[in-house]
Amino acid sequence: MPLLLRLHSIQILITIISVHILNIALIDPRRFLSSMPSISNTSYVTYIKGTIPLLISVPHGGHLHPDSIPDRPAKNGTNTRNDLYTQEIGIDIAQMIAERWEGAVPYVVICRLRRKKVDVNREVSEARKDKEVLKAWEEYHSFLSDAVSRIEKKFQYGLYIDIHGHGHPENLLELGYGLTAATLSLSNHDLDADPTIAMNSTISTLSHRHPHLAFSSLLRGPHSLAAHLELPSIPSPNFSSPTKNQTYFRGGYSVRRYGGKGRGIDAVQVEIPRALRWEKEERRKMVEDLVAGIGWMLGKYYGVDWMRGRGDDGWRSEKKVTKMKKGLKANL
Repeated sequence: MPLLLRLHSIQILITIISVHILNIALIDPRRFLSSMPSISNTSYVTYIKGTIPLLISVPHGGHLHPDSIPDRPAKNGTNTRNDLYTQEIGIDIAQMIAERWEGAVPYVVICRLRRKKVDVNREVSEARKDKEVLKAWEEYHSFLSDAVSRIEKKFQYGLYIDIHGHGHPENLLELGYGLTAATLSLSNHDLDADPTIAMNSTISTLSHRHPHLAFSSLLRGPHSLAAHLELPSIPSPNFSSPTKNQTYFRGGYSVRRYGGKGRGIDAVQVEIPRALRWEKEERRKMVEDLVAGIGWMLGKYYGVDWMRGRGDDGWRSEKKVTKMKKGLKANL
């Protein structure tokens, strides 16, 4: 991508994600993005094409609730409540990465519809009940599929972070790898002794690429994402598995669809406790911690050299960083 176009892309990205969330809900982003090939919008889904092997999605943080779409019935255990502030958190993560490492823009997919209108983190069967809902579901997963394909083609391997929120009283950051609480309750020895456990996880590709590292170490040991977060997390070195009466979200449809299974993508469902989402300052600290952990993962396992850069023709070269800083100061 030409440097001027990339500078303009970053300018647009930072401008949009700095807007107050009410403006995001009420203003059609396409007014800002019509000339930008790196960002796509439909009526209900936003997609940013990135420059690094990182995909961030937010399925349950949307603010739009058009009358033309019927509400989903809240029955039989169906959750229709939004994961509050997760859209803002996903945007803040992308913004902080772009600001901290100029030009390092993640791939981002956001469903802007409220969860009471559509749940894009489920099989398509429910969405088929309404034509407009089905369109939103298909657009969301079309963008996810496109991002995954681009990352695999360009980088071979990548990391997918699916942002959610929970209200469990333990207030732990829950990291979902597609494994049940019963599986996590196994000892490290038993986890590592059964190869099907790693194969069935959403980080099976990561485990396969690093056979010298025990799977338990990648999952909850010193080589895991949790080990490089300050936030209390599960599974982690300090909290290896949920207790008997503790609710734990292991990872839903999207991370299991796109992560592992011989693909180049490793996926983690990040469930953020309510206590870290409601207050702006707590959100900021949490986002900083997540960005640090994700940055470590990208550098350790996905070939991102934060000093020199990788992506397109080298977004992190010293010459380009200097030009980008001048361009951003001149245009923002």
